Order: sequence, then C-alpha cells, then structure tokens
Amino acid sequence: MQPLSKLFEKIKLIPQVKAAFEEGVVTKVAQNSARTKVRIYVTFKHLLAHKEVLYLQRQIHKHYFPKKEEVFIVESFDLSTQYTPEILLTEYESSIVEELSSCHSPFLGITFESAEKHFDEDGTLHIKVKGAPIRKEFEDELEEALRVFLCKRSGFSFDIVFDEPDESEKKSTFQKNKDIEDANRL
Repeated sequence: MQPLSKLFEKIKLIPQVKAAFEEGVVTKVAQNSARTKVRIYVTFKHLLAHKEVLYLQRQIHKHYFPKKEEVFIVESFDLSTQYTPEILLTEYESSIVEELSSCHSPFLGITFESAEKHFDEDGTLHIKVKGAPIRKEFEDELEEALRVFLCKRSGFSFDIVFDEPDESEKKSTFQKNKDIEDANRL
C-alpha cells in the first residue's frame, strides 16, 4: 500500500479534491492483458463524490497514461465511527444519484432520487418508489448498485427492501413512468 499522493505526485488538483488525494492510499494497481485498461484501487478516509473521483481519474490519465489506456479508480472508504448507514446515505445521496444517472441509466438516477428512503430499527434500508412499482430488472440493478455504493465501498452491511407504493400512487404516476422508460429507449 502506498499513499496516492506519493504514487502520483505530478498531479496538481483543485482544493476540494486535494485533501482526499493526500489521504488516499493505493491498495492495488491492475492492468488488463491487452494493456488498454488500468484500475487503481484507492481507499479514502473521507467521502469523495463521484464527480471528484472522475476528476481525479482524468488527472491521473492525463499525467501518467496519456496514450490509449483507460484509467478507472475503484474507490473505497475507511470512514470514522461517526458514520452510520443513515448518515452515509444522507451525505452521499447526491453522488449516488449522479453515478446512477451517468453509469447506469438516467431512469435509475431519477427513480432513486425521488424515492422515499428510510432505515428501520433493524437497520434495513427501505426504498419506496413513488408511483408505479419499478420493473424487477430495474429493482435488481438499483439494489446491486446501492450495495456497491453503500456497502462494498464503505464496509457497511445491511438489507435493502423495496416497499410497494400505495394504490393511489400507482395509478396517478403509471403514465409518467412509462414516458420516462420510453424516453430512455431512444
């Protein structure tokens, strides 16, 4: 393991990323056999928004891999004990929405952003999508992405349950959800 700032010391960064960069620790660097993709596994002591990880990725690519290699940062967080799953969700939600929208689909980002979310007394995350229930494949994709974002990256472990919307919500927004799905197919 090596400090990120020592391994990539040429990089000049914007202030909001610099502190995390200086505390980040590289745990692994891997390259595919075709030498077209580089994955840099980094652990940060503080949350870093998805757009900040992408910025760091671009800077590393620009200064260290200027050819055709794609650079990916695979981030994880070693957070202090002040973080609970509830606090993590609250502080990281906008980054999750951004990453869902850009890496999965705008539909998933909008769906998660507009959903009601809460943890129960057992620590289970309940997600209630407003309107019509989402199709099973979207639900599965959203759950898997949330497990990566909230559990794998931060070391938390909790269940995720999708609650059914009320009948009145289902009817009033059925057409709206259909329109969004149709727009995503274009």
